[in-house]
Amino acid sequence: MIRSIVAACLFLAAPSLPAFAEMIHLHAKNGNIEGVLAELDKGVALEIRSTNMTSAPGVTPLFVAAKFGHADLVKELLARGADPTVFFYQENGAYTVGTALHHAAAYGHTEVVRVLIAAGADPASYEPYISTPLHQALRAGNLEIANMLVEAGAPRRVEFPSIANSIEGADHVRGAQLAKGCEICHGVPSKSLSLGDNGPNLWGIYGSATASDHNFEYSSYLRKLDTIWDADALNNYLASPYQFVPGTKKVMLGFANEDDRASLVAFLATLSD
Repeated sequence: MIRSIVAACLFLAAPSLPAFAEMIHLHAKNGNIEGVLAELDKGVALEIRSTNMTSAPGVTPLFVAAKFGHADLVKELLARGADPTVFFYQENGAYTVGTALHHAAAYGHTEVVRVLIAAGADPASYEPYISTPLHQALRAGNLEIANMLVEAGAPRRVEFPSIANSIEGADHVRGAQLAKGCEICHGVPSKSLSLGDNGPNLWGIYGSATASDHNFEYSSYLRKLDTIWDADALNNYLASPYQFVPGTKKVMLGFANEDDRASLVAFLATLSD
């Protein structure tokens, strides 16, 4: 009986692999370089993934250090071979986390961004949900970081192949079906131009100037776009709002299929007097 109790106590006291994994991430979150190095010296893998909510499940110590702005620790981990290019996902890809650079840009960690870029992190890294580090920086108002990313090669605006010649033959009926999803934010298209719950009415949008509805509060980035919503501008925006207008507060992942975009734009062109 006594032996069983002692054995049970020893089992409970022995650190499991998740405990080791989480300890290095806790040190990384706190910027504790000595603690992180001590864990590595014990044999904990440099790229070991987190197990609990230190930052996000499945990320590395480098990601955690970058997210919480510990530039010296980021430098140390990179010097030891940590990979700054990894794009993290959760739950078998069901949820996007992004790269260390995405989060350093979003949280305004200028020095960390500089270090990551110098180490080879991609300033144009993109995925529809989290978009690019530039979008994350602009959305958070971190203009200095945004300029750093552009200087490092992040495109200010991504444009897609023209669909202007495809509009005439596009499927208007299909476009009307797709537009039903837009009504969640923009409301039902109406000559009254009544605002939706989270967007301007789309009546007359085709051919109008961007950010032209004075009753709606657009993001500053959309106000600065200063263009006309013609076929190609709408196509670019519908394909990827976060790449065409980085920093926009629009919540939409975009339409990946070009035929769908052409059909939707063709339908929007019919919404006029």
